[in-house]
Amino acid sequence: MEIDYNDLEYWMGKLPMEVRQRVPIIYLAIPGTHNSMTYGISRSSKIAPDADESVRRLNRLFPVIVRRWSKNQKINVTQQLTIGIRYLDLRIAFNKKQDDYFFAHGLFAISMKQPLLEINEFLEQHRSELVILDFQHFYNIDSDQHNDIQKMVFSIFGHKILTIDDGRLEDFTLDYCQKLNKQILVIYRRHFRELTKIVWPGNMWPTPWPNKASVKKLEGFLAETLERRQPGIGYVSQCIITPDSKYIMLRFFLSLKWTAKRVEDYLQPWILAQKAGVFHGNSHPTVNVFIADFVEINQAEFCKMVVNLNNFIEYRH
Repeated sequence: MEIDYNDLEYWMGKLPMEVRQRVPIIYLAIPGTHNSMTYGISRSSKIAPDADESVRRLNRLFPVIVRRWSKNQKINVTQQLTIGIRYLDLRIAFNKKQDDYFFAHGLFAISMKQPLLEINEFLEQHRSELVILDFQHFYNIDSDQHNDIQKMVFSIFGHKILTIDDGRLEDFTLDYCQKLNKQILVIYRRHFRELTKIVWPGNMWPTPWPNKASVKKLEGFLAETLERRQPGIGYVSQCIITPDSKYIMLRFFLSLKWTAKRVEDYLQPWILAQKAGVFHGNSHPTVNVFIADFVEINQAEFCKMVVNLNNFIEYRH
């Protein structure tokens, strides 16, 4: 049964039963968003703690330019999930003026709690689906505040969270997770001793950062690092470029969205050539999560390409 590309709202539930039963989520091809909550950046957004001095200076002179190059997504989190996104890249900063936790990327985007509530509401209405929350970076967050963040996550998602007591990552097939009535997996990229059982350490889901301003070099990086992927854990392929100051100055009046379309067009053959499914130490590594900017462009073609890889999984192993 092939997936209806025009309806990815329930794509996990529509996978063949053999795949749902036999292929762990770390071996599925899963579309994700980079800086998932930056759709909340607006004209009123203030500089966030992660902004370097050059960004702060530019924001004083050309705030519209900073917004264009800080905003990685246009559509909100519910819309992202509706077009098939199942992995969310989260960056948290403490906003002292508002005494609240915000998603951020150079600028404060949106208060943390409301999008998490929206994710939970989506899952309530889509019982066959599972979402990975990856808390990637933290700014101005101390130990007590990390406890607060984890308590908030637990208070919202509660029994839906896949904990370390539920098994190994390679045990978590979609069918197994559904039988447990669990729909959320939380990655928290802090030292493991500081974490509770509701979250998974970052080394269980590597996400190599390309840090490239060239699409050609980006493709080479993605191919090279994927070759070193280890079985038994997750993996993220970051289909993004990292604009440096030279890149932005040469494209001063363009935007990150223009760049995202260029990246997608260039990487399309590489993505389509990848394989999903279980692999072992002596076999060629397969793909797992792909993340991109502005995933709604080209009628969500990025999501369609990634999800389609699951139609070719060889699940008998």
